[in-house]
Amino acid sequence: GVAPWDRVDLLVVPHVGAIWTPGPRWELRLLFPRTRISYYIGRRGRTDFWLYGIAEYTAEAWQANIGDPTIVADRIQITDDRLSLGLRWDAGRHSVFVEAGYIFNRQAKFAGPTPDFDIANCGTLRAGFRF
Repeated sequence: GVAPWDRVDLLVVPHVGAIWTPGPRWELRLLFPRTRISYYIGRRGRTDFWLYGIAEYTAEAWQANIGDPTIVADRIQITDDRLSLGLRWDAGRHSVFVEAGYIFNRQAKFAGPTPDFDIANCGTLRAGFRF
């Protein structure tokens, strides 16, 4: 399928791929725009541990006020590609993750008079709790 992402540009993003579990330890979610390959490390107590890698394309948009908001209000779209490695542990309905990655091919595009520009590549560190 496809999904229309209404940002500064109307992006028509394909949603394609397959999910494959070639064995009891591997899970391959070979999807676009977000692929994740996970490897089951094992269980300790009642907690399961997974290592994973992610490759994804993102496009986000916001309303931005540049300088005096009564003069210039603009819409900004930021697109980038991301690669991450992480560790996730699941205990019943709860999950905790820690991941580090690299963000590249970053571009900022505006709908109004603000000029477009590229953003420097950078690293990222994320942690979270799901319940």
